[in-house]
Amino acid sequence: MAADHWESCHWKLLLMSMLIIGASSPFIAMFNNIYVLEIALGGVGFGVALADTPMMPLLTMIVDQRYNPTRSSGSSGTRPSGMYATVGALNDMAMNVAFIIGPLGGGVLRDVIGDLWTYMTLGVVALALAPLMLCLRSLYSPTYAEGEDLALASQPGSVASYQALGQEHVHLPVHSQ
Repeated sequence: MAADHWESCHWKLLLMSMLIIGASSPFIAMFNNIYVLEIALGGVGFGVALADTPMMPLLTMIVDQRYNPTRSSGSSGTRPSGMYATVGALNDMAMNVAFIIGPLGGGVLRDVIGDLWTYMTLGVVALALAPLMLCLRSLYSPTYAEGEDLALASQPGSVASYQALGQEHVHLPVHSQ
């Protein structure tokens, strides 16, 4: 399934984002013309966007794996929807704290060691943390995806139940009240 392929790519996107940020950061302070600065800032911006985009799907996949009703015996077959809200709130809170601490810490660091070494430090830290993204690949398990397809296929009216029957292009019926 195509979704299985993209679920396994989350850690790769995070790894690429850390490498792009790490490679682009030093060039912000070492620019000799405006074009180098634009490319470096574009690289950092692209890296941050690339890190932020797969974060919520990865976190919801972790919730799905941890609270999978097909894995736990005696489960009612439903996931606690509050877990998704909790994960989303924690993600938002972490981003907001980063948006507060990052500029404050970066400003202090800039005053102490200067522009060049601030961006060099950012690049080195991003490159040093990049290998940790390899740990995320163990979160994806193909057996989970197969079990999830079977759990969804057992629910009548679900897209997976139509796909399990080999009818991939069948639209879901509209339920009227």
